[in-house]
Amino acid sequence: MTDHEPTGVERQLRVALDNMPGALAYTDDALNIVFCNDRFKEMYQVPQALLQPGRPYAGLLRYLAEHGYYGEGEVDSLVARRLESLRNPTGKSFEDHTPDGQWYRILRPRVPTGGTVTVMTDITEQKQAERDLLEATQRTEEANRQISEKNRALEALYSEIRD
Repeated sequence: MTDHEPTGVERQLRVALDNMPGALAYTDDALNIVFCNDRFKEMYQVPQALLQPGRPYAGLLRYLAEHGYYGEGEVDSLVARRLESLRNPTGKSFEDHTPDGQWYRILRPRVPTGGTVTVMTDITEQKQAERDLLEATQRTEEANRQISEKNRALEALYSEIRD
């Protein structure tokens, strides 16, 4: 938003955006922050000055890269990759895993008026459920393998007894 007093419609829109379950950030064609909703500010614990309208989004990305949000690697390279996804968004979602164990699905479409909207959804519970299911599947497969081995041993023993 701008420095002017918000209109009733702007206030209502702000309330709606701040109370949506996902995080939202809007950047202009120059990759400066136009707007971040409150959920975005909750998901990314960064100095609030980095999220102010007019600030370069690259500053936020650099802070996140320096604090391990994008994993291992050279900070400039990690930031450059993220900036490229803002300049030329694919419209396809990707996932981020934060240092504190959270998982976010990120969708970054270009908007017709210029710039990019980044929408983030917390998928931590989904990722934990997937991990739990994988572990349960692996335990089941191991139990089935052991049962099969025991059945073969019993069949061999039974065959010996019959003979």
